[in-house]
Amino acid sequence: MPTVEREMEIMRRADLTDAQKAGKVADPGRIAALMEQAKRVEVSPLVREYILAVVNRVRAMPELRWAPGPRASVWMFRGARALAFLEGREYALPDDVKAVAENVLVHRMRLKAEYYGEREAEPRNLVWRALNEVEVPKE
Repeated sequence: MPTVEREMEIMRRADLTDAQKAGKVADPGRIAALMEQAKRVEVSPLVREYILAVVNRVRAMPELRWAPGPRASVWMFRGARALAFLEGREYALPDDVKAVAENVLVHRMRLKAEYYGEREAEPRNLVWRALNEVEVPKE
C-alpha cells in the first residue's frame, strides 16, 4: 500500500485523467473489416471437439451449482479464432483455446455454497483442472 502522502497525491491527481483526450485509432468500417477477416481463421474439427470437451468437463464438476451454457462453447470458439488472427495465423490451435478458457468460463460458473472458500474449488482453478484433464488433440 502507498504511504499516506502518496495516496493524498493520487487523490489530488485523480481528476487529471478525466481531462485527457483519446485520439481516434480506427473507424467502424475498419473494425468491421477486421472482424470479417478474423472469421476466416480455420478452427479444425479437432479443435472444436476440444472446446466442447473442456466445456463439458467443467459442466460435470460437482463443485458447481451453475455451469457454463452453450454460449461458453461459442465464445471459446470465437476467442480462439480471434487470438489466432491477432497472432497472424490462419488457423486456431488448442493453445488458443487454453489461452481464452479462463476469461470465457469463469464468470459463467457459480459454486455450490459448501465449496466457497476452498482454493481448489475457485472457478479459475476448476477451469485449469479441466484443461489439465482433457486430452489435447494432436493434429
